Amino acid sequence: DAAEGADAMEMSPPPLHETLEPDNDSDLVKAQRTVFLGNVSAEAITSKSAKKTLMRHLESFFEDIADPEKGQPAHSVESLRFRSTAYSSAIPKKAAFAKKEIMVETTKSTNAYAVYSSNALAREAARRLNGTVVLDRHLRVDEVAHPAKTEPRRCVFVGNLGFTPSDVEEGLWRTFSTCGKVESVRVPRDPQTRVGKGFAYVQFTEENAVEAALLLNEKKFPPMLPRKLRVTRAKTIKRNVKPGSNAVKAPGATNKGIYNPKADPVMQSNMGRAGKLLGRAAAAQVQKGKP
Repeated sequence: DAAEGADAMEMSPPPLHETLEPDNDSDLVKAQRTVFLGNVSAEAITSKSAKKTLMRHLESFFEDIADPEKGQPAHSVESLRFRSTAYSSAIPKKAAFAKKEIMVETTKSTNAYAVYSSNALAREAARRLNGTVVLDRHLRVDEVAHPAKTEPRRCVFVGNLGFTPSDVEEGLWRTFSTCGKVESVRVPRDPQTRVGKGFAYVQFTEENAVEAALLLNEKKFPPMLPRKLRVTRAKTIKRNVKPGSNAVKAPGATNKGIYNPKADPVMQSNMGRAGKLLGRAAAAQVQKGKP
């Protein structure tokens, strides 16, 4: 009996702490169930009732979806994580988040990631909820694993934007929605303070809306957009050919410039989101073409 007990001990692996146990639901698999949320009201962080309102909005289409098959998880939003939030104190971010010390002076919005219980729900959320209004703001919803393409033909560049305290992002949604259905608004910001860099990109679902948007050039739309806008067509980024480079010229490109051969806009978007949500390793796998 003693010998059998010794053999059993040799065959059984030592117990692992729960933090060291392997995660069957890998980060890349979870990304398939995750959506990016942009222009989220900062109230969702500081107010419990506002967060509940946001959660109900994220679940609002469930009743239109067929019930999951037997053995599959029930329709739900498994988690909601806020990102790119500016805090008003110098304490660690987790502590500042717990104390609700949000820097609303620079922007009234933040970003977040919502994880659904299935891939299908994430796809439906991006399709149904993008551009909808919750907490008095237009919500940008996009899949993390398969983000919407950036197409310059359907996009305008907007310059001479205010920095603070004007609400630039929501102002762009409301103003340019008069020209056509807006698919996305991208406002580059300082990662620490969330202060805008003075320009943005507005992409429409239809190319014809660009013509109407160009008519807004040199016009003001206070109080959210109090300065004269500079509206032009968005252009595809080109880079000069370096001597000795092995870059392949894109079809139709002139000898003066080529399209960036390293990563197209879709790949850059994939890598950026994967890096922010899942870390550098995931971004590297996306660059290599892995799902």
